[in-house]
Amino acid sequence: MIWRGVCGFKSAANLVVDSPGLLVLGSSLSVLSSFRLFEAAAKNEVPIAIVSIGPTRAGHARVPGAEEAKRSMEKAQAILYSPPGN
Repeated sequence: MIWRGVCGFKSAANLVVDSPGLLVLGSSLSVLSSFRLFEAAAKNEVPIAIVSIGPTRAGHARVPGAEEAKRSMEKAQAILYSPPGN
């Protein structure tokens, strides 16, 4: 979610909490405001998916569905990085 300048943090957090899910693309969540949005989603059991090449600040967090999401990402990576014809 790109929210800076569009609405305040509370409005962004409300949008996250009321959403069907949170998708984090290419972010380490190292900026506190983005991590706080992640925490709001996790606290309210909003499904979260994180797509990032490297580690994220959320790597240690316990998120509902995290293990299933991790397995799905591992399967996707195996498909994306497998040699053609496999």
